[in-house]
Amino acid sequence: MTNAAPSSSSPSVLGTVFGAPFRWIRSLYDWVLSWSNRPGGAIALGAISFAESSFFP
Repeated sequence: MTNAAPSSSSPSVLGTVFGAPFRWIRSLYDWVLSWSNRPGGAIALGAISFAESSFFP
Protein backbone atom coordinates (compact mmCIF):
# COMPACT_ATOMS: atom_id res chain seq x y z
CA MET A 1 0.00 0.00 0.00
CA THR A 2 1.39 3.40 -0.93
CA ASN A 3 0.61 6.69 0.72
CA ALA A 4 0.34 9.06 -2.19
CA ALA A 5 -0.36 12.70 -1.51
CA PRO A 6 -3.72 13.86 -2.83
CA SER A 7 -3.50 15.77 -6.07
CA SER A 8 -4.81 19.30 -6.39
CA SER A 9 -7.48 18.08 -8.80
CA SER A 10 -8.98 15.71 -6.24
CA PRO A 11 -11.89 17.08 -4.22
CA SER A 12 -11.00 18.55 -0.87
CA VAL A 13 -12.10 16.88 2.34
CA LEU A 14 -14.41 19.79 3.15
CA GLY A 15 -15.93 19.61 -0.31
CA THR A 16 -16.77 15.94 0.02
CA VAL A 17 -18.06 16.25 3.59
CA PHE A 18 -20.02 19.48 3.32
CA GLY A 19 -20.67 19.69 -0.41
CA ALA A 20 -21.63 22.82 -2.31
CA PRO A 21 -21.29 25.47 0.43
CA PHE A 22 -17.50 25.11 0.44
CA ARG A 23 -16.93 24.96 -3.33
CA TRP A 24 -16.83 28.74 -3.70
CA ILE A 25 -14.30 28.99 -0.88
CA ARG A 26 -12.01 26.54 -2.66
CA SER A 27 -12.33 28.40 -5.96
CA LEU A 28 -11.58 31.71 -4.19
CA TYR A 29 -8.54 30.08 -2.54
CA ASP A 30 -7.28 28.81 -5.89
CA TRP A 31 -7.84 32.23 -7.48
CA VAL A 32 -5.84 34.00 -4.76
CA LEU A 33 -3.01 31.47 -5.05
CA SER A 34 -2.90 31.98 -8.81
CA TRP A 35 -1.69 35.54 -8.17
CA SER A 36 1.58 34.20 -6.75
CA ASN A 37 2.79 33.26 -10.25
CA ARG A 38 2.13 36.68 -11.78
CA PRO A 39 4.57 39.59 -12.12
CA GLY A 40 2.67 41.83 -9.68
CA GLY A 41 1.79 38.95 -7.40
CA ALA A 42 3.58 40.21 -4.30
CA ILE A 43 1.76 43.54 -4.46
CA ALA A 44 -1.62 41.90 -5.14
CA LEU A 45 -1.20 39.38 -2.32
CA GLY A 46 -0.06 42.17 0.00
CA ALA A 47 -3.20 44.15 -0.84
CA ILE A 48 -5.41 41.10 -0.29
CA SER A 49 -3.66 40.42 3.02
CA PHE A 50 -4.12 44.03 4.14
CA ALA A 51 -7.81 44.00 3.19
CA GLU A 52 -8.35 40.68 4.97
CA SER A 53 -6.67 41.91 8.15
CA SER A 54 -8.79 45.07 8.08
CA PHE A 55 -12.06 43.12 8.00
CA PHE A 56 -11.03 40.21 10.24
CA PRO A 57 -8.55 41.54 12.83
